[in-house]
Amino acid sequence: MHTTTFRPAGWVVSAAAALMVAACSASAPPPPPPPVAAAAPPPAMPMEPPPPAPAAGSDQQFVEHAAAAGVAEVAGGQAARSGAQSRAVRAFGARMVADHTRANRRLMALAQRLGMTPPPPAPPQPPPPGPDFDRQYIGDQVRAHEEAVSLFEAEAQNGQNPQLKRFAKGTLPTLQMHLRHAQGLARRLGV
Repeated sequence: MHTTTFRPAGWVVSAAAALMVAACSASAPPPPPPPVAAAAPPPAMPMEPPPPAPAAGSDQQFVEHAAAAGVAEVAGGQAARSGAQSRAVRAFGARMVADHTRANRRLMALAQRLGMTPPPPAPPQPPPPGPDFDRQYIGDQVRAHEEAVSLFEAEAQNGQNPQLKRFAKGTLPTLQMHLRHAQGLARRLGV
């Protein structure tokens, strides 16, 4: 006997598959209806803005810059007291040590009360003693005091903390006097 293997035509397989899918779909729950536009969510409660980052002229930055400048003035003044050849430059150095030590103490005490104590700045290296020391030191002092006067004027006018503003305003005349004195020495030394 001859056995024939039944091979359905491709359309029969496709039709059977379609019927099975339709049968399964008929017993499955209907698909959900298309989404209806939901009402807009209620507006979010306004959040408190984060505290602003310190601005370029912030009180904290003033304290940091003023402290660093004060330490530099004392270090340079100490070097001038012992290394300058001119008696006038040695006297100027001694004055810088006395005045800036006093101002630094006041600033650090005030900053500590305000919780703004800066990290201790490393004193810069003053120019080495020698024949050019006086000219280099005085030239550096003119530039340093021009910057200090600008820094303290800005704080006195635009600072946020009233105590720091008073400190800046009260220290400013001494810095201006130091600048005039350094400029006079620079003229005498030909700087």
